[in-house]
Amino acid sequence: KQERKQERKQERKQERKQERKQERKQERKQERKQERKQERKQERKQERKQERKQERKQERKQERKQERKQERKQERKQERKQERKQERKQERKQERKQERKQERKQERKQERKQERKQERKQERKQERKQERKQERKQERKQERKQERKQERKQERK
Repeated sequence: KQERKQERKQERKQERKQERKQERKQERKQERKQERKQERKQERKQERKQERKQERKQERKQERKQERKQERKQERKQERKQERKQERKQERKQERKQERKQERKQERKQERKQERKQERKQERKQERKQERKQERKQERKQERKQERKQERKQERK
């Protein structure tokens, strides 16, 4: 009787020992499961964080690229505008220069025309003066000749 009592006691002791062992095993299993779950959760969180960081970095890079593109476009537009402005300025300057040149040419032409006109006028005036002088000379000569003729005729009488 005493032995069986002892055996049962031993068996229960063994069973409890086995149960605790099983429980600890189960707990460790559960803990590892929980840890892996937590780790995956953390990893996904970290990955999403990294992805957002990368996306923002990419967006800023793209924005700066776009801004520089826009600036260069604007600069070229401004340069062309400036060049056209300069060209028009140069053209007007050239045109005015050409006009003044043409005007001076025209004025000199007009002056020479006027001078020749004046010279011819002067020459004709001079010629007529000379002719009248010659005519008067001729007339006086003729008159003297006539007078002498008359005188001789008178003397013979």
